[in-house]
Amino acid sequence: MTRIKRNKFGMGILVAFICLCAVGCHDSGGDQDMQMEAISETEEGLYISNTAPEKCYLCGTPEQSLLPFYEGQTNLGIISLNTFEFVPIEINRYDDYGNLIEEPAGFSTTSMQNTGENGFTAYITPNHDRGYANATIYFENDKELNIDEAADFLCTECLNQTLEECWNDDPFGMGVINFETEEIRLLERNITAFMFDDFYVSCDLRTSDDSDGDSHQMDLLIFYCPERYQ
Repeated sequence: MTRIKRNKFGMGILVAFICLCAVGCHDSGGDQDMQMEAISETEEGLYISNTAPEKCYLCGTPEQSLLPFYEGQTNLGIISLNTFEFVPIEINRYDDYGNLIEEPAGFSTTSMQNTGENGFTAYITPNHDRGYANATIYFENDKELNIDEAADFLCTECLNQTLEECWNDDPFGMGVINFETEEIRLLERNITAFMFDDFYVSCDLRTSDDSDGDSHQMDLLIFYCPERYQ
């Protein structure tokens, strides 16, 4: 198992150098040279995105993103890196003004959300009072990560920071987003559990061959477990 880890300091220097070279090429070669794909890869395995930081869905403020509605909440969500469609997992409840509701809910419900044609489907059952949630997701097209599509939503730094947390070279296009830190942890075939800040995520992958091809389904068990003693 190969862990994708890169030196962040070196990455910053390299990205800055490549950006300067790109500007120089633009000045000397004209606009035609800049009509390239949304993503390119260096020999060191770093990806260079054409998405500017201010338009990045994680560190910027794009008008079409719904993430700001959940920003700062101590909750996770299921997200596609290919489309940036996401479904929140509301273990901790918040009111319409973003305030944490610190009282018993007294109930638990199951919701089903589909993210569109060929998009993922998620069934989520949070237990607010006990601090955990069950979720089942059907990957559809998001069983594969499309770097070009991900680069349409993420700047160079956020794209590489997300990928460097992966243990393998072929993560799924699906992941878990922390609304409080705005970090994404991609799901992977051989990773059955991981800690994500104050959350523990258990993953059970199931695959099957059907008439439409290889089907991927994953059951998640998520616990909110902050440090008890500090």
